[in-house]
Amino acid sequence: MIVLGEKYKDSVSGIVGTVTAKTEYLYGCIWVLLEVDLPKGATELKEIWLDEQRLIPSKSKRTAAIKAISTKQRAGGMVSRPSGRSLPDIRAS
Repeated sequence: MIVLGEKYKDSVSGIVGTVTAKTEYLYGCIWVLLEVDLPKGATELKEIWLDEQRLIPSKSKRTAAIKAISTKQRAGGMVSRPSGRSLPDIRAS
């Protein structure tokens, strides 16, 4: 799972940066926008879109904590709508 705001490394090119956006296509891959870490004095921001599977996460306490929370079992079942109304029946009559 990619966490926005965390640092990742591209396994192919070795580019390191911070993930700032994520796009999921209907019939395709998940792509993420990596803002490249630039040397001091650089003024131009460099960004690159990469396939999610190419990224290796950095080892940070925040990433480990988020991963631990997201993998916990959650109770299933129906979720009620805030208005209290039920969803419309879209089955063919």
